[in-house]
Amino acid sequence: MRIGVLGLMLGLGVVGRAAAQQPVYGPYHRPPNAGDEWDEEKGSRAMRLATGYFVHDGFYLRLAGGLGGASDKLSGGARTSEGPSGTLDGTVTGFAAATEVALGYTFFRGWVLGFAIDTLTVPRASAHLADDVSKFSFHTSQAAHYALFADYYPDPLRGFHVQASAGVASYIMAQGNADDPPTIAPPHAAVGFGFMLGVGNQWWVDRDWTLGVLPRLMLAWTEGTDEFGAGFSHRTLGYSLLLSATYH
Repeated sequence: MRIGVLGLMLGLGVVGRAAAQQPVYGPYHRPPNAGDEWDEEKGSRAMRLATGYFVHDGFYLRLAGGLGGASDKLSGGARTSEGPSGTLDGTVTGFAAATEVALGYTFFRGWVLGFAIDTLTVPRASAHLADDVSKFSFHTSQAAHYALFADYYPDPLRGFHVQASAGVASYIMAQGNADDPPTIAPPHAAVGFGFMLGVGNQWWVDRDWTLGVLPRLMLAWTEGTDEFGAGFSHRTLGYSLLLSATYH
């Protein structure tokens, strides 16, 4: 009887000590498919939207540069040393260096509104512009747009975006020279209307900076007068691929 009572007491003591021990927990593992996208570097979507880090929001600055080409449908007057020499009509084409500078602000989630300057600089171009005249060669000309723009990010945490702008366009045409017979297309400045469309993607390199690629299309209609009083008209198409750095 004494042995039974003693065994019962020992058993109760063991149970009591086991019950008094604190539970031991293993390392926490975030359950999959928790309903909030997670990135080890950037954090969750909710955290990014709350802090504004790795989010396309607020102030916007873009600097971009690249290469492309230009095609300018030109109409105007030719000249020789003796004076006016008929009309010019044709398409001037050449490779181009492309740039973009844009400033804006995200007024609505995913929507950036602001002002942009887009340029195409054509160092050399050529065209057949008149019958019985050899090909014209042009020195550096430049097309530029000074415009209001919108840049839209369907998901403000990701890099895909579509941008467009519309506003004042200019075309600064350098002198064109033909050798046979010696004929020039006089230099002049033209002003008119233009728009731009771009579709690109960006990748985060810092909490507020992205690097990206931006295929871009520019189209403008401009008119101007040379120093001799002859009128010129242009329809300029520009295409380019730019590398962009964006603070956003």
